[in-house]
Amino acid sequence: MEADIRIHHMPELASWTVEARQLGWMAAGTSEWGTDRRHAGELLADALNSRVPQIFDTIKEEMSERRVLNVVDTEAAKTKLQKIKDAFQRWIWSDPDRTDRLARVYNDRFNNIAPRAFDGSHLKLPGASGAFVLYGHQKRGIWRIVSAGSTYLAHAVGAGKTMTMAAAVMEQRRLGLIAKAMLVCLATASRKRRASSWRSIPMRASSSRTMPILPRTSASGSCPVRRPRHGMRSSSPIPPSASSASRRPSSSR
Repeated sequence: MEADIRIHHMPELASWTVEARQLGWMAAGTSEWGTDRRHAGELLADALNSRVPQIFDTIKEEMSERRVLNVVDTEAAKTKLQKIKDAFQRWIWSDPDRTDRLARVYNDRFNNIAPRAFDGSHLKLPGASGAFVLYGHQKRGIWRIVSAGSTYLAHAVGAGKTMTMAAAVMEQRRLGLIAKAMLVCLATASRKRRASSWRSIPMRASSSRTMPILPRTSASGSCPVRRPRHGMRSSSPIPPSASSASRRPSSSR
């Protein structure tokens, strides 16, 4: 296809402009590499600007005009656009020297940013409970929270997200990165999260130092047991007999 084609790039707008009017009346531009309604030069501009070609028909009504998408011509233009892209890829890999040069340019300009990898294998977590061992993904989550702040723990159910959050909070307090922390959760899950936090990190950070707390546990040592203090409502209902007996006046003086 012998034609005078000029391509301009505007880095400020990240836009490409293709000057190829000759392709509009050449058989190669309207038949082999394009269509009669969108020639190869226009399709080349669409490819460079990551646009999807669309062909519209203008329908004139009484006092107005409206545009309607021509599905047949649009699909034909898309087919020719894909043909141009396939030919461009074959052209790049056909010459090893050109391939290496373009790959070097692409890697230097665009493929030089890698997402940060967080490795928490070095964490010791002073004051943490010795009744458990954190998994690798939990330490990575803790280190990401400590290092980056905003973190999305997209782990499966039962993978230890609550323990990760509790350990990250206590580690940040130990390091002096935060003064107060708040774990917000549903009311139905608050007791479970609180128990998990107590089991995982049995310590409390005060303003001056970090002091360990040994929660009261059951005989099996599996979960904390909290007895209601004076004035607090017990979580278990009081039997009617005990309730009536407590209201019965005592005969002894």
